[in-house]
Amino acid sequence: MKILIENNNFKKTVIFIHGFGKTGNQWNITEHNKEINIESHIRKTHNTILITLEDNDYMRPIIDIASEIYKSIEVLSKSKIICVTHSYGSFFAMSMSIEYPQLFNAIIMLDPTIKTFRYLEYLKTLDSNNINKYKIDNLDIIYPNHLDIPKNVVIKIHLNVDSDSNINIDQLIELDKITKQNMKSRLMIHIDIGHMIHYKIPHVVIDTIKNL
Repeated sequence: MKILIENNNFKKTVIFIHGFGKTGNQWNITEHNKEINIESHIRKTHNTILITLEDNDYMRPIIDIASEIYKSIEVLSKSKIICVTHSYGSFFAMSMSIEYPQLFNAIIMLDPTIKTFRYLEYLKTLDSNNINKYKIDNLDIIYPNHLDIPKNVVIKIHLNVDSDSNINIDQLIELDKITKQNMKSRLMIHIDIGHMIHYKIPHVVIDTIKNL
């Protein structure tokens, strides 16, 4: 795991955690032939922390990775921290919010995989060796009390829904449970945007960070 900290002594900090099989470079995105770098765009007004996970990191318990990230960013823990995650990265954000309830002011999750019906269906396709390999067979340890995260953490979830498939109500209910734990939290539905939301509509992500 690599952690790049750009500390400009701002009172606000944004942490970026990518999804499964990606790298920290996934935050460099292109829209309409114009390059938009979320991390550098936000760096003008915030401290930024860019997490890059390596293949062997996915073979370790999620709680261990979350602990290592926390130890590295503790120097900035007194600032107002927003954590931006995509896909599998939501596991680490939620784990940290449970273990260190005063760490985050807000979490932005882009098409997260946390306890959704779609992800549980994916787990069924894996053989037992792979499930053990990625330490994802004991989700209750990571999410105690049915996703009861700290109520002071504002959650913004950008969820992709494909119009040509049936909208899974179970998935929406699970994610809605998260957002209802704080009056300022929101579940935002995007139709046919695709899984890589920050590639397709980066301005929405940037605006969400700024608004928070």
